[in-house]
Amino acid sequence: MRRVLLVGAIVVTTIACVGPFSEMVENNYPNAAAARAGAGGFLPDILTADATDIREVHDIDTNETWGCFKTANPSLALAAATRLNAQPFTGSLSERPAEMFRDFSWWPDSMTRPRQGLLEWREATGFRVRLAADEDADLVCFHRDGH
Repeated sequence: MRRVLLVGAIVVTTIACVGPFSEMVENNYPNAAAARAGAGGFLPDILTADATDIREVHDIDTNETWGCFKTANPSLALAAATRLNAQPFTGSLSERPAEMFRDFSWWPDSMTRPRQGLLEWREATGFRVRLAADEDADLVCFHRDGH
């Protein structure tokens, strides 16, 4: 019985200590002004002035970032990416971010399937940024990785 209690205590303590120190940080912003003030460089320079419901999650270890925002005119974000020397590519934007204790169901399934009309560019930091717009949902999503 003591052994069972000891093992149980170790498991609970481990979960309590590891859980709060996740490497994934998620942020939500109501609009573009709030995101620009608080995003700390995790959002690429493609936010439209009317962007709302901005969601962003990043891995503090790798700086890999996923994000989406609503906009009445997704083509403005695509134009901003073009000014950043974005090039078209076909494929999928990204798989949904994954972590054991988090639900990232806000990442649209449409971004995980192959599609046309995606844009990709390199930031000065060397990170690759991929961008896709879902015009029907007035949604723009991006994924930044080190590839």
